[in-house]
Amino acid sequence: MKFSINFIFIIWASLIPLAQASTDQASSLYDKYEYSLKHDDLNGAYEALNQRRQLDNKNLKYIYDEGEFLLQYSNNQGYTKELIETGLKIAKDNKDKYWIPRYLEILAGILFQEGNIQPAYDTGIEAYSSLKGEQDDEERSDICQLLIGICTSLEKNDEALNYGLQALNIRRRVLGNNHRKTASTLTALGLVYLNNNDYEHAHFVLNESEQIYKRLGIEDETLVNNQGVLAFAQQHFADAYKLLSRALNLTKQKFGNKHSKLVGILKSLSVTSERLNNYDEAAYYIKEAYDIASSIYGKEHQVCAELLCEQGLLANQRKFYGEAMNKFSEALKIYDNLFGETSQNSQETLITMYRCACEIVVSNATKDIQIAKDFMSDKYFTLRNEGDDTLYLLAFGQWHMNNAACIFDYIPTVINDDVKILLSADKISIQEILSSDLNNFTVSIIRNKQIYDELLNLLK
Repeated sequence: MKFSINFIFIIWASLIPLAQASTDQASSLYDKYEYSLKHDDLNGAYEALNQRRQLDNKNLKYIYDEGEFLLQYSNNQGYTKELIETGLKIAKDNKDKYWIPRYLEILAGILFQEGNIQPAYDTGIEAYSSLKGEQDDEERSDICQLLIGICTSLEKNDEALNYGLQALNIRRRVLGNNHRKTASTLTALGLVYLNNNDYEHAHFVLNESEQIYKRLGIEDETLVNNQGVLAFAQQHFADAYKLLSRALNLTKQKFGNKHSKLVGILKSLSVTSERLNNYDEAAYYIKEAYDIASSIYGKEHQVCAELLCEQGLLANQRKFYGEAMNKFSEALKIYDNLFGETSQNSQETLITMYRCACEIVVSNATKDIQIAKDFMSDKYFTLRNEGDDTLYLLAFGQWHMNNAACIFDYIPTVINDDVKILLSADKISIQEILSSDLNNFTVSIIRNKQIYDELLNLLK
């Protein structure tokens, strides 16, 4: 469930500053907030929190409560981030050891929702490091809980497990075994164990989480999602589809139809539908994921590039090669702008496009041949042997640089054979070596029309 973002702007515009207001006014407004929230009046709940903050714009509790509410319920996190950064500055200026880690935690959460994972990680670590007091502090468990998800996104699985176990131990001691927060940590740990291919422990913690939620009368969307992801990992695709569909409905009911949490679920549903050979559904889900992500993050965000690649892969599998190349090309432009043309993201996308172009030629997909030719017309390859300089790669066994066979798939088939390799260091002369002369080597694909033409002429 979401409240109207347009309506809250009307509220801000119509507010009258309330100076020297009494504590009774603040207390009354908080009572109004709790009443409105209990009766699903999110606009009324926000109005009460916003008016309370206007009573004292430097009150860190008031700022924090409003920001926390917006983080959970608002579609537009731009103002939320600005509000929390204001509170954090006040807390740091006051050297407030209580509020600094709490503001850092919520800021890390906002960055995480934005898809800015590394800054979220850095901010989360700062929050953890700045927290003073007892090891059983509930705030420490909250920061650890956030770091589980952030570390998981960065594939820092050992760190994710460490923070997850810290959070679980604190919450068991402080809150007990039948608390919602304890169940939430168990749910997050399920995904950590899953990423470590430890299905037994993943089942165990997810089942315990489910039992806690049942006793509390709660159906939690994150638990259902993680159960679906586990079912998928164990190749129970029909079960995974049912669970993920339920998670999608629960998330939409709670957060509305345009929330960042939907993106991951829709992506999982797309892959699951593909495994069930429901390709039209798979295409529908991944497009919906992209539409939501682009509306939240903007079309030039890394998340959108990743989803464009997913759309391209699905189109390629359905032999819609032209559509696939277009999606890959859009993703490549984003990666180039964000990280540079030599980045790993761009290189991986280029390799994917190269595979697709090779498939177009090999399968004789007549209507898409020109797309493949255009793509190939400025791409050349380099080979870097361990400890040596990078050289231009002209041929590797039967493969040569204008061959329609994918070199990245071809090399593994001949790697144990002593095949001839043609290289050039200067685009003028050619040197010949045997594959047995190589140690660990890397092949890369590079874009440059002039060099491509020079190497092609040299090879001829």
